[in-house]
Amino acid sequence: MPFVPVSHLLQLHRTLKKSPMGVFTKTDDRPGFPFLLQRNCLPALTRQMEERQYALRDFSRKLNANFLSPKSGSEFEFSNINTPAELAEARRYQRRSARLDSHD
Repeated sequence: MPFVPVSHLLQLHRTLKKSPMGVFTKTDDRPGFPFLLQRNCLPALTRQMEERQYALRDFSRKLNANFLSPKSGSEFEFSNINTPAELAEARRYQRRSARLDSHD
């Protein structure tokens, strides 16, 4: 997730201060990355991992976590890069963004 805006990370941190357990980024109506957790949720996280339950959707529900959605139109900034094709797309996005920024 190389393009996550610093502003989103700061908003996650501000939201975490008001959340008893954690806050997840929500894209496409699903909890995902990045997310922040309070230390007091470590036992719940440990249990989840021991039970081999890796779905963030289920974990966030168990925590009764808060959610933060990206601004509309910025969804690409929250994409994972797992394949050479996704890396190529990310590089194209970065070049386009750099060109747009240079025109400001």
